[in-house]
Amino acid sequence: MIRRFVPFSSLIIWVSVGFTLSVGTLIWLAYRSTTNWKQSAALVSRASTEVAIDLLFTTLTRDMRAVQSNVLFSLARASEATPSTLNLQVIVSAFARYPYPEVFFVKSSLQDQLSFYGRSDRRPAWLEEDRTSEQTFPVTVGHNSRVGRQILDRVKEDAETGQQFSVFDLALRDGRSYQVIASMTYEDVFRERPRTIVGFMVDLDGIRTNYVPNIVAEVSRTANLRRDVAFTILDEREGRVAGAPLDTRSPMSRRSFPLLFIAPSVIAPGSLPSSAHAWTAVAMASESSALRAAEAGSRQALAVSTVAALTLIVALGVTLRAVRARTQLVQLRSDFISAVTHELKTPVAGIRALMDMLASDRVKTIAMASDYARLAVGEVRRLARLIDNLLAYARVTDVTEIYSREPVDVRLIVTECLEHFWPQLAEGNFEQYLEIPLDLPPVNVDRAAINLVLSNIVDNAIRYSGDTRDLTIRISLDDKRKMLLIDVADRGVGIEEEKISDLTTANFSATQSRPGGAGLGLTIANRIVSDHGGTLAIRSARGVGTTVTVALPVV
Repeated sequence: MIRRFVPFSSLIIWVSVGFTLSVGTLIWLAYRSTTNWKQSAALVSRASTEVAIDLLFTTLTRDMRAVQSNVLFSLARASEATPSTLNLQVIVSAFARYPYPEVFFVKSSLQDQLSFYGRSDRRPAWLEEDRTSEQTFPVTVGHNSRVGRQILDRVKEDAETGQQFSVFDLALRDGRSYQVIASMTYEDVFRERPRTIVGFMVDLDGIRTNYVPNIVAEVSRTANLRRDVAFTILDEREGRVAGAPLDTRSPMSRRSFPLLFIAPSVIAPGSLPSSAHAWTAVAMASESSALRAAEAGSRQALAVSTVAALTLIVALGVTLRAVRARTQLVQLRSDFISAVTHELKTPVAGIRALMDMLASDRVKTIAMASDYARLAVGEVRRLARLIDNLLAYARVTDVTEIYSREPVDVRLIVTECLEHFWPQLAEGNFEQYLEIPLDLPPVNVDRAAINLVLSNIVDNAIRYSGDTRDLTIRISLDDKRKMLLIDVADRGVGIEEEKISDLTTANFSATQSRPGGAGLGLTIANRIVSDHGGTLAIRSARGVGTTVTVALPVV
């Protein structure tokens, strides 16, 4: 057989062209990476701020509406039952859970005026303590006829229209401003006669100085966002109420919310108090975020690209030497094959000659036959030694025979395999269905070898797909056999059942209409799986599709 080799000078030209293209591509990629890195980092930072602002917004709005939704109804029922005892129990629990109510108030059908309940540790100056009540709870019980009358007059205006809630602002003589939230229950279904009035008062100045800053600090601490995201709360005039100073240069996300301690949906239209201004919650990427790290990363990318370009220059010389060495290696391989062929022919020829002598009538004595037999045995041993050497050489150079086993998560191998085939899957408009549980045990395998198995199976599924281009990968655990089952299914051309056993035979292909394979894929896959103590099973039907199941023992 005559071999034709590419001239060495032509190889140099092609290598030089490839080197030039590689260096140019590397420089272009470096330029693109430095210009796009910051944009990508900004998108990542923006995504982080979106998650953080959603957390702060949800926490803040839910907490502001919690007293109205969780406490007022219980307080109204307690007031109807036994006001003196149950009221205090409900109010003490509410004071312990929620920091923003400063005072609760109650009026049942048996009372002429409002009863006020304040915190013992921060009793408002206008609340006149009732000295006759027993102080068994950390709550100050008192009254104030003037404040109570202002609240009742305003609540009765809303009660005349049958509203369940009354929300309004209350300004006292001492300059303190409150947002008042009251809930009414009625004696009749037409809501004409109020039976109980319960509610609470929120000090608007305390909201600015204590409540909102504490909520922001708590969310930052519990979510562990201090290093990545900074929060800011702005009032209706864009003034900072809490959090870090606003940095307009950082990526940020904003959410607006009304300063309202009741769900807006339960308020009658046009009944919002003037204090329910639209405040704004802002989440900003902090100094330690990915955006700042991107600047250093882009500089590192340029440095690495420069070093890589210099490395390619050095690699050109090494490649030229490798090309020369490859030419010599091809010649050595040809000489090796010729030598091996000669070495194999020599003992075969000797054995044949000796056997011819023994088969003829020229061997007259047993001694001569014994001598010829000993000579033949020697030639056989020589031939066996040559064959053993060749098998040992093949075993070392065959990658399927050398395994480096380690515990591996099969999900990682599936992911790597699909990433390798994603251009073909995308070009063929394949629908991918993955059924992979999260709690899978590892398998003790050679990662590269099993990757080769899945690659061969997936490659067949892609090549022999018909008009319906579906690829399904399903992983399950067979507890009885202690095996991990990997199913790769397609809805392609399929194959007749009687030919399935031939699929793991070399040089077999499902159909001649699908070029590109030598028929070795499933043969190699079956060998690797068998070497790992597993099994490979195939189910297929013409025009329906094929399912290949690989079973691997778990660790």
